[in-house]
Amino acid sequence: MAAALVALAVVSAGCVDDGAVTLPANRNTLKSRKIVVDLYTPVAAPADRVRALNGINGAPAPLHPELPDLRVAYWRKSGGGADPDGAHVARVRVGGDGVCALSLDGVFPGAAEALPAPSAYRFAVLDAQLASVGALGGARATWRAARAAGECPVNPTLDAPGPRTTAVVNTVRHLTLGSAWDPAGLTDAIDVVELPLALIGPGADEAAFSGWGALAVAVRGAFPSADALAIAGPDVLLDDADADALVADTEPPAIAAFIAYCAAHGSPLDALTYRTKTEHAAGVQRISAALRARLDAAGLGATRLVINEMLPAQAPPWDDPALTAARLGAFEAAARVFVQDVPVDEALSGRGPVGFADGGLHTTEALTDLSALLVPSPYFDLDGAPTPAFMARFPLRQIPGQARVRVVEGPDEADLAVLASHPEDRPGALRLIIADAEVGTGSGSVTWELRVPAFVAPAVRQVDYRLALLDQKNASLPSFFFSEVGTLVPDARTGDVTLSRVLPIPGVHYLEIDRPQPR
Repeated sequence: MAAALVALAVVSAGCVDDGAVTLPANRNTLKSRKIVVDLYTPVAAPADRVRALNGINGAPAPLHPELPDLRVAYWRKSGGGADPDGAHVARVRVGGDGVCALSLDGVFPGAAEALPAPSAYRFAVLDAQLASVGALGGARATWRAARAAGECPVNPTLDAPGPRTTAVVNTVRHLTLGSAWDPAGLTDAIDVVELPLALIGPGADEAAFSGWGALAVAVRGAFPSADALAIAGPDVLLDDADADALVADTEPPAIAAFIAYCAAHGSPLDALTYRTKTEHAAGVQRISAALRARLDAAGLGATRLVINEMLPAQAPPWDDPALTAARLGAFEAAARVFVQDVPVDEALSGRGPVGFADGGLHTTEALTDLSALLVPSPYFDLDGAPTPAFMARFPLRQIPGQARVRVVEGPDEADLAVLASHPEDRPGALRLIIADAEVGTGSGSVTWELRVPAFVAPAVRQVDYRLALLDQKNASLPSFFFSEVGTLVPDARTGDVTLSRVLPIPGVHYLEIDRPQPR
């Protein structure tokens, strides 16, 4: 199932792949890009540390017994051992997501008079999904209190604010307080409850904000500590036009009024959640920066920014699954790099596990009988093997918490992103991520030429490097591997280190360069 990564060919400065496509105007038009890293100038706080931003929607436990369990890919080496390491997914969001049993209606399908009784709730599927997150060893879970969608049965009892609030609060009690309310309750299964604005109804106006605020106040009243249980929302979709409106402050999207409402009325908002759909990966940063500015200006500086999904606006080439997965992975990787500067606190990608078009209503039948209902995941195949879309999160897995250093030259303002850092205990080492997903309907390449001034003293004769490539050829890899390992010869006069390689587009490069260690 595993396939070896293809070693990259060494190219001289300015050399390009003859088969490459012409890149879009204003971005890498010469198919070559210089990257300069100042290893000795740190990035200013609060963006001074690398954030992994590698969350995902959907627990690793399968919805059907014949589908694969994804726990090893999500985390894997939490208990040690010789197996290849997993992605170290830090945040998993569970609830709604087209799964009937995980919706609020699926959890509480009864009448209002049954709301106080734990036995009236159907927690089994939700509990199993959250238990699989807890078994990862390092991930935390968010429960999204979403109403039923699609073919899922709707409970009209929950249309009224009172019963809906009680159902949400009691579900959180079950998930956090152990046996205090429910003898079969869980303890600390979640540390975030997300209240989508759509939970209140289809509107996005003052009445909807008021309903959301009342629900959030009720949840905070039952769970006073934001450290133990954070309240998140409103989970709305934003695009490039919304970014323009937020920046220009001309007819801004409803989320701007939502932020203002929460600030004016003291509504508890520990995390602002949103989804993005942008033409370029840098558009995610533009939206996030505008939201961060809105929160700060409203006096909500402590409210965290959490991206629930990052989608490219261009339709992927669905007829080529490998290229589609590679583009999605490179797009998300570039977006994660761009938003480090905001900084965004957490970011998730789309649904990892395979789903069902009927919301899982018939998952007791054989999988072969349900094949027409399967909703494939862009991140895993039906055997549970990760696609390039999932593998593209591995470079950031390598460096969470590392100190960022200044990238003097290299990134564009659209698609090509560069992140440089060093381990805390090795300030003279370099870790570099280069991601580019700008070709939406084909593949191409760009040659990057890296220079790190004064990386070593002039007397040092060589340094070690390791390079990994993640692109459309990397399907079905069980873990993360370096495709190229070697040595570089620094400039004898300046101590500069240089390296040039071809990055397939869409694709991600991860590079490590280390000084010789004293013996």
